[in-house]
Amino acid sequence: MAVVKVHHNNFFTMNTRLETVFWGRSKADCEVVLAKIKRTVLDLENILSSFIPHSETYILNKAGKKTNIHVSDYLFNVIKRCSEFKQKTLGYFDITFNRAFDTSPQENNSDRVSNNKFKDCNIIFNEKNKTLCFRNEKTTVDFGGIGKGLALEDVEKILNFYEIENAFISFGESTIITRGRHPHGEYWPFGISNLFKPKEIVYSFRCNNHSISTSATIQNVENLKELRHHIVDPKSGMLITTPKMISVKSESPVIAEVLSTALLAADPKTQHKIVSNFENNEIIEVIFNQDNSPVITKLN
Repeated sequence: MAVVKVHHNNFFTMNTRLETVFWGRSKADCEVVLAKIKRTVLDLENILSSFIPHSETYILNKAGKKTNIHVSDYLFNVIKRCSEFKQKTLGYFDITFNRAFDTSPQENNSDRVSNNKFKDCNIIFNEKNKTLCFRNEKTTVDFGGIGKGLALEDVEKILNFYEIENAFISFGESTIITRGRHPHGEYWPFGISNLFKPKEIVYSFRCNNHSISTSATIQNVENLKELRHHIVDPKSGMLITTPKMISVKSESPVIAEVLSTALLAADPKTQHKIVSNFENNEIIEVIFNQDNSPVITKLN
């Protein structure tokens, strides 16, 4: 078997690590592409971050309370696009749904989040002036459920520009994009791990020019005594305590992230309605029994 030179690198951004794997091009070519990707993603973080004080989103969240705030064309269009996704997901994908709450083990046992912390609010769009106004003073926008997808969408444009034919790019291991194939196969295999047994693969996707996003209802599965539930049903304000995850294979990293986020909170009937609004996706739901064994269901 011929030796294939594989170029691997990574950098930290958006509070996680972005990893790149290229093959079929020179090291110099790959370094140029990596540098462009890094600049692009870091620039995007400075727009979308809710935590960087000079970011456009941070400034909007501080100033957008019942007043018209002028924003860049990019941020205006992204927020408008997210509003359209909210409609297509029947409200289950919502960047204005405030998720800033404490789910530490010390809090009380109630699964309902207090109403004063969760507001399903709208944004007023002014197309002519490119301004936004929050209807409610408690409203903020948070791109945590779509930011990596937006970044990888820009990365795809870079790969196309530089004619990169074979690539695997992982953003925090929860969202990936692929180009071409694995150096020793006809596709890039991507396994979905058991939340409770990370070395066990419960499902495997075959990817060529695809994206995959996975969302789960629990965190901190390394310590089973301190599971952290962090997903809230935007309709009821209830924490979702059922241990499950959604994985979506799509041609778009943005669609993959939107669906993995929305379908995680929706009931089966609503899941079917949401899925019918999107085409050309492979979607699985994994629900874990009390013994942590997985039950896999295809949603399309």
